[in-house]
Amino acid sequence: MATMSNNDGVPQACFANFLAGLRSQALIHLGVLADPRGSGQATQPDMARYTLQLLEILRTKTAGNCDDDEQQLLDAIIAELTTLLDQHQNRP
Repeated sequence: MATMSNNDGVPQACFANFLAGLRSQALIHLGVLADPRGSGQATQPDMARYTLQLLEILRTKTAGNCDDDEQQLLDAIIAELTTLLDQHQNRP
C-alpha cells in the first residue's frame, strides 16, 4: 500500500492514501485492525459495508480517470473488503 509522506511525516494527499484511509477505516470496523482511539468498541460490520459501498461508488465515478496503479489498488481493496465482509457474515 503506497503511503508516500512529506518530509514532515504527514502523509501526502493523494488518491492512493485516500483509498488506504478508507480501507483502514473498514478494517477497524471489522475488528481486523485495532481502533487507534483505544476504545475497544465492538465490531461494526454495517459501517464496514457502508465504507465498501463508498469505494464502489468511487470506482464507478472515477472510471477512466485513474491510472493503472490507482485502479488496481481500488479493485484490490474492494475485493479484499468484500471477502472479509463475507467471512464476517458467515461466522457462527
